[in-house]
Amino acid sequence: MKRAIGIDINKNHISMIQLGCKAGKFYVEKTYFHEISNTLPANELSAEEFQAVIKNAITSEGFDAKASVITSMPYGKVYFHNYKTQITSGKDIRRLIKFELEDDFPIPFDDLVIDIISSRKTNENEQDFLVGAVSRSKLQDYAQEISEAGLNCPVITAEACAVKSIVSQNNELNGDASSIILHAEDSRLIVAAVQKDSMIFTRSLENFDATDTISALEREITLTLKNISDAAIPLPQKIILSGSHKHVRTLYEDMLKDNKFEPVISDPFAKINNAAKQKINDKQTLALGLALIGMDNKNSSVNFLDAEKAKAEEAVKTKRNAL
Repeated sequence: MKRAIGIDINKNHISMIQLGCKAGKFYVEKTYFHEISNTLPANELSAEEFQAVIKNAITSEGFDAKASVITSMPYGKVYFHNYKTQITSGKDIRRLIKFELEDDFPIPFDDLVIDIISSRKTNENEQDFLVGAVSRSKLQDYAQEISEAGLNCPVITAEACAVKSIVSQNNELNGDASSIILHAEDSRLIVAAVQKDSMIFTRSLENFDATDTISALEREITLTLKNISDAAIPLPQKIILSGSHKHVRTLYEDMLKDNKFEPVISDPFAKINNAAKQKINDKQTLALGLALIGMDNKNSSVNFLDAEKAKAEEAVKTKRNAL
């Protein structure tokens, strides 16, 4: 049976879900949820503390240490930018894009790892690329921490990709039309625009406050639409809501009162079998989304490990050619 483990790290928790696949159906096999009770956020734990949590999950809950692990960079460690250009060749754009965007990311140039998440034509001669960036040193440190915890991690992606994988799994996207997804948890709000099953824009907001939802979210949705369209267009009627129950319910009720949106609540486990009756809470959505990425060989989610490897191979090739 194919298996994958999703590991999600928020400021105040670490969540793990192990999925299995049999006869084309996904099964929740193992779950683990660790609440951070001290003053240090989960995404700032030392390597030893983080590894202790992971090793405890493996031993106490019986996670398969041989299963592939899919995780995202800890919250706040991935940066996004939309870049428009008339260059259409993927090879050329990857050579150019790092130099063009070096001042758009708070990462030193020599430490910068970037990857293209998606691209789309905005007119006959122009393409818009959604680019993700991480620190190479932080990426390598994180990958090493997981490896030393005894797990095999071939994919390190972005949280927004996990959100998108769940919505895609539930077939909640509107074909060729653009869709807006809002994922809300304690201290974490992810806004993503998806078109033709590709994420074309995303933002992450820290210190999310559900008491100031509609006015703040209208601004975020409007900003999102401006970034995915050359002209101002009306707010979409349908907004897909994801995340913890209390925030999703608050957003849903406020949007109904505001009467500008048609909110739809996404059930992340709608098509996932839990025959083993594992304990699942509403803060484990992204762990599920990450595990789903690992179960789909055709998934187009960004993988910063592959991008870092390609960068290292290109550097070696360049050095050899110079000799």
